[in-house]
Amino acid sequence: LLLGAMVSFSISLWARQPVLTPEDLARKKEGWYPLGLPFANGNTDFGFGVGGGVYLFYTGPRTNTNGVINPEFSKWPYVVRIGLQLYFTTLGQQKHFLNVDVPRLGSDRFSLSAEASWWTTLAENYFGIGGNTPGPVPTPGYQQLTSETPYLTARLTSGLIGDLALLTAVKVRHARLTSRSNARREDGVVIGTTLFDEERPVGREGGWANSATLGLVYDRRDFAPWPHK
Repeated sequence: LLLGAMVSFSISLWARQPVLTPEDLARKKEGWYPLGLPFANGNTDFGFGVGGGVYLFYTGPRTNTNGVINPEFSKWPYVVRIGLQLYFTTLGQQKHFLNVDVPRLGSDRFSLSAEASWWTTLAENYFGIGGNTPGPVPTPGYQQLTSETPYLTARLTSGLIGDLALLTAVKVRHARLTSRSNARREDGVVIGTTLFDEERPVGREGGWANSATLGLVYDRRDFAPWPHK
């Protein structure tokens, strides 16, 4: 069971201000509206999967109380975007996320985005330590394990000069690995002892894996988050 929970935040300070083209402005919808898409796929590891994603946009009013085009309506693709995905497979994999994007937070100089995601896999493949090919598989599921990985990511981008920005990011992650020993497969077969049990690799108890990033970003996009070029 692979479980992943992610929450990410980003705040951006930009020197440039995007402006919609007249064509985009004429097509742009006003207020709230949804966009969605179903999907399906599959493979031998995770089975057949189905899911769907939907985005809910809020673009604000096109005109102000005087009937004049709202300047903010012509600058930004939306005021708020909320996204949701749900995905399930026949062999137990799940991938879900919920995110929010606010390209203009309080002023033109700041933007905020956040995402929480949840990943689940009942049978994660484990091929052993080193580069040698494992021998014959004694029982189905012998080279599988269960893992749980929630993590939190925070991202801050601050404009410096022109297109140059300072990026700082922190990721806090916790991993949990579990043997599938004595688990029962979908076909009723009991797995028994697994390769993960026999090798007992370092880090099998799981734990924290945290990181921090500091860097410079050179961004030439003309209209983030929906650039024209």
